[in-house]
Amino acid sequence: MSTLTAPWHVGPWDLRCDLDKVREQWTPVREVLRDPALYELRVPAVSAWGCGEQAGHLLLAAQSMAAAIEGNLREPERDRDGGRAAFAARVLQVGTFTRGGGQAPQRLHPGGRGRDDDLELLPAVIDAWEAIDAREGEVRACPARARHFAFGFLTSAEWVRMCAIHNAHHLAIVRDIREA
Repeated sequence: MSTLTAPWHVGPWDLRCDLDKVREQWTPVREVLRDPALYELRVPAVSAWGCGEQAGHLLLAAQSMAAAIEGNLREPERDRDGGRAAFAARVLQVGTFTRGGGQAPQRLHPGGRGRDDDLELLPAVIDAWEAIDAREGEVRACPARARHFAFGFLTSAEWVRMCAIHNAHHLAIVRDIREA
Protein backbone atom coordinates (compact mmCIF):
# COMPACT_ATOMS: atom_id res chain seq x y z
CA MET A 1 0.00 0.00 0.00
CA SER A 2 1.23 3.51 -0.74
CA THR A 3 0.37 6.71 1.06
CA LEU A 4 -0.97 9.73 -0.78
CA THR A 5 1.80 12.12 0.27
CA ALA A 6 5.49 12.48 -0.48
CA PRO A 7 7.86 10.49 1.76
CA TRP A 8 8.83 13.70 3.58
CA HIS A 9 5.24 14.38 4.65
CA VAL A 10 3.46 12.43 7.39
CA GLY A 11 -0.34 12.39 7.35
CA PRO A 12 -2.90 12.07 10.13
CA TRP A 13 -1.96 9.99 13.14
CA ASP A 14 -3.03 6.45 12.33
CA LEU A 15 -0.91 3.37 12.96
CA ARG A 16 -1.67 1.73 9.62
CA CYS A 17 -0.90 4.94 7.75
CA ASP A 18 2.34 5.41 9.71
CA LEU A 19 3.48 1.83 9.01
CA ASP A 20 2.74 2.37 5.32
CA LYS A 21 4.66 5.65 5.39
CA VAL A 22 7.73 4.01 6.94
CA ARG A 23 7.63 1.33 4.23
CA GLU A 24 7.34 4.00 1.54
CA GLN A 25 10.28 5.95 2.95
CA TRP A 26 12.78 3.17 2.18
CA THR A 27 12.57 4.02 -1.56
CA PRO A 28 14.24 7.45 -1.31
CA VAL A 29 16.75 6.08 1.21
CA ARG A 30 17.70 3.40 -1.35
CA GLU A 31 18.06 6.12 -4.02
CA VAL A 32 20.58 7.99 -1.87
CA LEU A 33 22.53 4.84 -1.01
CA ARG A 34 22.67 3.49 -4.56
CA ASP A 35 23.93 6.71 -6.17
CA PRO A 36 27.51 7.54 -5.11
CA ALA A 37 27.24 11.15 -6.32
CA LEU A 38 23.97 11.70 -4.46
CA TYR A 39 25.38 10.02 -1.36
CA GLU A 40 28.28 12.50 -1.34
CA LEU A 41 26.14 15.55 -2.19
CA ARG A 42 26.22 18.23 0.49
CA VAL A 43 25.04 21.82 0.73
CA PRO A 44 26.26 23.32 4.01
CA ALA A 45 23.72 26.16 3.74
CA VAL A 46 20.98 23.52 4.02
CA SER A 47 22.58 21.14 6.53
CA ALA A 48 25.94 20.27 8.02
CA TRP A 49 25.23 16.68 6.99
CA GLY A 50 25.15 15.66 3.34
CA CYS A 51 22.60 13.33 1.75
CA GLY A 52 24.54 10.20 2.71
CA GLU A 53 24.85 11.28 6.32
CA GLN A 54 21.13 12.05 6.44
CA ALA A 55 20.37 8.55 5.11
CA GLY A 56 22.88 6.90 7.44
CA HIS A 57 21.48 8.68 10.49
CA LEU A 58 17.94 7.82 9.44
CA LEU A 59 18.91 4.13 9.27
CA LEU A 60 20.65 4.14 12.65
CA ALA A 61 17.67 5.88 14.26
CA ALA A 62 15.11 3.59 12.56
CA GLN A 63 17.09 0.57 13.79
CA SER A 64 17.07 1.98 17.33
CA MET A 65 13.33 2.70 17.17
CA ALA A 66 12.60 -0.82 15.92
CA ALA A 67 14.59 -2.18 18.86
CA ALA A 68 12.53 -0.04 21.27
CA ILE A 69 9.32 -1.45 19.80
CA GLU A 70 10.58 -5.03 19.94
CA GLY A 71 11.62 -4.47 23.55
CA ASN A 72 8.12 -3.22 24.36
CA LEU A 73 6.56 -6.25 22.69
CA ARG A 74 8.86 -8.62 24.62
CA GLU A 75 8.10 -6.90 27.95
CA PRO A 76 4.52 -5.60 27.72
CA GLU A 77 4.51 -4.49 31.36
CA ARG A 78 7.67 -2.35 31.26
CA ASP A 79 7.46 1.35 32.11
CA ARG A 80 3.70 1.46 31.56
CA ASP A 81 3.48 4.56 33.73
CA GLY A 82 6.36 6.39 32.06
CA GLY A 83 5.23 9.77 30.77
CA ARG A 84 5.93 11.69 27.59
CA ALA A 85 7.62 15.07 27.54
CA ALA A 86 5.09 17.93 27.38
CA PHE A 87 5.86 18.83 23.75
CA ALA A 88 5.81 15.22 22.49
CA ALA A 89 2.02 15.04 22.13
CA ARG A 90 2.02 18.03 19.78
CA VAL A 91 4.84 16.64 17.63
CA LEU A 92 3.11 13.27 17.39
CA GLN A 93 -0.20 14.93 16.49
CA VAL A 94 1.16 17.45 13.98
CA GLY A 95 3.62 14.98 12.41
CA THR A 96 6.64 17.24 12.19
CA PHE A 97 9.29 18.89 14.31
CA THR A 98 11.40 21.99 13.82
CA ARG A 99 14.55 21.66 11.78
CA GLY A 100 17.62 22.23 13.91
CA GLY A 101 15.52 22.03 17.05
CA GLY A 102 17.33 19.09 18.59
CA GLN A 103 20.51 17.09 18.55
CA ALA A 104 20.62 13.35 17.97
CA PRO A 105 22.46 11.27 20.55
CA GLN A 106 26.08 10.70 19.55
CA ARG A 107 25.47 6.97 19.03
CA LEU A 108 23.11 7.85 16.17
CA HIS A 109 25.51 10.20 14.39
CA PRO A 110 26.60 8.90 10.99
CA GLY A 111 30.21 10.02 11.37
CA GLY A 112 32.76 7.37 10.47
CA ARG A 113 30.25 5.40 8.42
CA GLY A 114 30.33 5.11 4.66
CA ARG A 115 28.05 4.15 1.84
CA ASP A 116 28.98 0.45 2.06
CA ASP A 117 28.15 0.44 5.79
CA ASP A 118 24.76 1.98 5.11
CA LEU A 119 24.03 -0.35 2.19
CA GLU A 120 24.83 -3.29 4.45
CA LEU A 121 22.58 -1.98 7.24
CA LEU A 122 19.57 -1.20 5.02
CA PRO A 123 18.20 -4.77 4.60
CA ALA A 124 18.34 -5.46 8.34
CA VAL A 125 16.49 -2.24 9.13
CA ILE A 126 13.84 -2.94 6.50
CA ASP A 127 13.44 -6.50 7.81
CA ALA A 128 13.01 -5.20 11.37
CA TRP A 129 10.28 -2.81 10.23
CA GLU A 130 8.55 -5.48 8.15
CA ALA A 131 8.45 -7.68 11.27
CA ILE A 132 6.87 -4.78 13.19
CA ASP A 133 4.35 -4.23 10.40
CA ALA A 134 3.40 -7.93 10.56
CA ARG A 135 2.64 -7.50 14.27
CA GLU A 136 0.43 -4.44 13.83
CA GLY A 137 -2.24 -5.72 16.20
CA GLU A 138 0.30 -6.37 18.95
CA VAL A 139 1.92 -2.98 18.36
CA ARG A 140 -1.47 -1.28 18.64
CA ALA A 141 -2.39 -3.07 21.89
CA CYS A 142 1.00 -3.02 23.65
CA PRO A 143 0.90 -0.88 26.82
CA ALA A 144 4.68 -0.96 27.42
CA ARG A 145 6.73 2.18 26.96
CA ALA A 146 10.37 2.73 26.05
CA ARG A 147 12.28 5.93 26.74
CA HIS A 148 13.13 8.35 23.95
CA PHE A 149 15.99 10.68 24.85
CA ALA A 150 13.89 13.85 24.27
CA PHE A 151 10.24 12.79 24.05
CA GLY A 152 10.06 10.70 27.21
CA PHE A 153 8.39 7.30 27.34
CA LEU A 154 6.61 6.20 24.15
CA THR A 155 4.30 3.28 23.43
CA SER A 156 5.06 1.05 20.46
CA ALA A 157 2.44 2.85 18.33
CA GLU A 158 4.02 6.17 19.29
CA TRP A 159 7.44 4.84 18.30
CA VAL A 160 6.06 3.92 14.87
CA ARG A 161 4.70 7.46 14.54
CA MET A 162 8.04 8.88 15.67
CA CYS A 163 9.91 6.82 13.06
CA ALA A 164 7.64 8.06 10.26
CA ILE A 165 8.08 11.67 11.44
CA HIS A 166 11.85 11.34 11.91
CA ASN A 167 12.35 9.69 8.53
CA ALA A 168 10.21 12.38 6.87
CA HIS A 169 12.26 15.10 8.57
CA HIS A 170 15.55 13.76 7.19
CA LEU A 171 14.12 12.98 3.76
CA ALA A 172 12.91 16.60 3.54
CA ILE A 173 16.49 17.70 4.20
CA VAL A 174 17.71 15.34 1.44
CA ARG A 175 15.09 16.88 -0.87
CA ASP A 176 16.24 20.38 0.01
CA ILE A 177 19.91 19.50 -0.55
CA ARG A 178 19.04 18.05 -3.96
CA GLU A 179 17.07 21.17 -4.89
CA ALA A 180 19.73 23.65 -3.70
